[in-house]
Amino acid sequence: MFEEVGEKENLAVATQNIGLIYMQGKDYKNAMEYFRKSYALHRKLNNRKSICETLISIGDLYAKEGKYDSAFENLTKALQIADEEKDKQLQITALASLGDLFCSKSDYKRALPYYTRCLTYSNEVGRLQYQSESQIAIGGIMHMLGKNRSSLVKCQDGLRLAEKLGSMSQKKSGCDCLYQTHKSLGNNQQALRYYEQANAYEDSLNLAETSNKIMGMEFQKQQLVDSIAYVKKEYVVQLKHKEDVRRREKNRNIIVISLCFVLLIAAGLWNRLTYTRKAKSALQTEKDRSDTLLLNILPEEIAEELKEKGNVSARDYDLVSILFTDFKSFTQTAEKMTPQSLVEEINICFKAFDLITEKYQIEKIKTIGDAYMAAGGIPKAYKNSTRNIVLAGLEMQEFIRDRAMEGHRTNRPAFEMRLGIHVGPIVAGIVGVRKFQYDVWGDTVNTASRMESSGMVGKVNISETLYQVIKDEDCFSFEYRGYVQAKGKGEVAMYFVEKCCVAQVVA
Repeated sequence: MFEEVGEKENLAVATQNIGLIYMQGKDYKNAMEYFRKSYALHRKLNNRKSICETLISIGDLYAKEGKYDSAFENLTKALQIADEEKDKQLQITALASLGDLFCSKSDYKRALPYYTRCLTYSNEVGRLQYQSESQIAIGGIMHMLGKNRSSLVKCQDGLRLAEKLGSMSQKKSGCDCLYQTHKSLGNNQQALRYYEQANAYEDSLNLAETSNKIMGMEFQKQQLVDSIAYVKKEYVVQLKHKEDVRRREKNRNIIVISLCFVLLIAAGLWNRLTYTRKAKSALQTEKDRSDTLLLNILPEEIAEELKEKGNVSARDYDLVSILFTDFKSFTQTAEKMTPQSLVEEINICFKAFDLITEKYQIEKIKTIGDAYMAAGGIPKAYKNSTRNIVLAGLEMQEFIRDRAMEGHRTNRPAFEMRLGIHVGPIVAGIVGVRKFQYDVWGDTVNTASRMESSGMVGKVNISETLYQVIKDEDCFSFEYRGYVQAKGKGEVAMYFVEKCCVAQVVA
């Protein structure tokens, strides 16, 4: 498509993004093919910054394949271009990749200058992610070089920045670094604390391992049953043998040996029974964890019905408010970010939205890409659901505005958002069998989506229907927009709503 309209620059960027996707999937052959195509396109366009970005991607790919000389050659070229262009972001990215390259070769002394320079530039432009990564990497090198006191300071600074950034992966790396450093210094209590924190951050990635452990316990349980059957069989054999001994009045030592054998079996059984009790306790713990995970997916009332009946009946609701959000120019903003920083930024925003929906007692329905959907008044209807969902929408927009201001100060790309709300009848229920989901349907949902798409950045756009429900609330002020053309709906009356006083959450 890009070739047809002559947008060669967009074609080059898209080609590089395809290469990044292949590299994340560990299909290095296809990834290199697309990187080289992107490099050739950028060379024709003489876009030096894009050439630099592609060289960094190629260097990182060579490093993953263990081709360190080729990786060093491409990353060095990239750093040279970044220095000539005086582009701090490109310098930071190239320096971080060079530091990672030498760390992967265990050449810590050569890695250290790159991380140090990366940290300096990151401090200058206020890039928290690279500040945290560089501090932790330098701390790890200091530990490997036996400079544990310096390592301790760097790792603590890196962890503090990771906590401020909200990066789960960086927090785990920081805790791992502090664990190793405190352990080397003999600070066993501190080492244990950071070890436990690192494990806690990694816990959500270990659900599959937990399932395997449960299967292992079932296997051990079967082994116990087999062992008991074997013991019973052996015990019968020994009894017969003792009868033969008595009958023939032979060596009584055999009886003593048999009794000792039985005692050993009894001790083994006791140990096995003790283990079984512990296994049951562990299984109960895993069941409780599974229940907690289910409540994170479904409303409590729906989850209980699903566990009790095995299915959930669809329900009609007469008055439910539906909220939609969407980031404006998401694709353009995403192109300015690395895949990891893009995912982390979306996660930070949606995590904040989750806390806001919980605060205002509304139900998160789902996320679709960069869109977020929530509903008020389900699965249990309550009087102030419409008021609370509007307050939640206003607080979400306030969070995005604050996040954008912070991003402007730190030279970090940030999102702008539209938000729309409508109220009306819907049907709610569960769809799917394996990866089931609680969802809602009806024209109310479609109209709410149009409220969002017809809104403006930074505003909360509501329908005439919702306005009639909340117009007498003292905490809101309204701006009538007139009739606005909405896709598939024709001209629809809409209002912008603002908060004019401090409002409390009312159940």
